[in-house]
Amino acid sequence: MMRYFAYLIVFPFLISCNTGNNSISYNDTIIEPQLEVITKLDSIYAGPEVSVEDIKKHRIELVKEINEAMDEIRNLKDFKGNTAFKETAMKYFSHLNFLYGKTNNIDSLIYNINSPERAEKMKPEDFELMDRETQKYLELEEALLAEQKKFAEQFNMRLEY
Repeated sequence: MMRYFAYLIVFPFLISCNTGNNSISYNDTIIEPQLEVITKLDSIYAGPEVSVEDIKKHRIELVKEINEAMDEIRNLKDFKGNTAFKETAMKYFSHLNFLYGKTNNIDSLIYNINSPERAEKMKPEDFELMDRETQKYLELEEALLAEQKKFAEQFNMRLEY
């Protein structure tokens, strides 16, 4: 009987933690995939020694991670009236999906941009594309982190960096 009572107390708490019903799990649903994306981006842009084949392999994993994140975030409801955090996350992941999932010759472009010598030999329009898209990525990342901070303040969460 006592075991049954314990389940009644613990079970609702576990459900609420796993469904985005509290601010911490809602935040984690958005930010954990973003951290995974950053790790995968680091492997793509690790340096001039990364081959086109390795870039492609890591990029395919990256796009899979991005799509999974977008599906999960798309299914989130607003959190107690806050829609900005979710919307900003969707813009962030949508941009990455476009850049790494739909840009022609992206593996070669990344390979070239990874080396100063190869970057100098790129067509100006290709270099400008990568520069422009990198700047947009940084702006969207900054916006996402700013929305996370606002979300944390609104729901009295402490962020640890």
